[in-house]
Amino acid sequence: MNLDFNLLPDEYRARPPIDAKTLLLVVLVLVLIGGAFFLFQSKSTVDGEIEDLNTSIATINKQIAQLSQNPEVEQLEARIAQLETQKAYYPAFVDARILWGNTVQSVYYDTRPGEVAINSLSQKSNILTINGVTEDYTYITSYAKVLNDMPQFILDYGPSYSASGAYSMRIKVAGGEVE
Repeated sequence: MNLDFNLLPDEYRARPPIDAKTLLLVVLVLVLIGGAFFLFQSKSTVDGEIEDLNTSIATINKQIAQLSQNPEVEQLEARIAQLETQKAYYPAFVDARILWGNTVQSVYYDTRPGEVAINSLSQKSNILTINGVTEDYTYITSYAKVLNDMPQFILDYGPSYSASGAYSMRIKVAGGEVE
């Protein structure tokens, strides 16, 4: 039998070394506590950011509600709707306009043969009446055909021709910038 008498006080006695399992358990507990702290801290940060965003959203919603009740905003929205309606009609307006300077240039200078004299041009709505004189009916009919073949003109009436050489014809003028 082996009796071991140790007369040293407990604080001076040799301790057995910590085994690997105990050390691993302590490290694992510390890692779990650190991870839990990190997750808690991250969640708290995210919760704070979410709360800040909710506060900002509530403030913006209040401002939107105040602005939507503002009569000036309602007037501006109505004006925008009116302008958008007018914008939709603008292409039709541009297509319907008649460029009378270009029309007179085409009728009087560009297409008129030398044998046809124009005494007067009169306009009512999109109808242009041409009166003048010529020596022969064939000159005025060929002039009317040239005008009728152009995309911006449609022969509406005539040409009428008298024995004195006077003629009259009406053409409809298309709107827009026809090339």
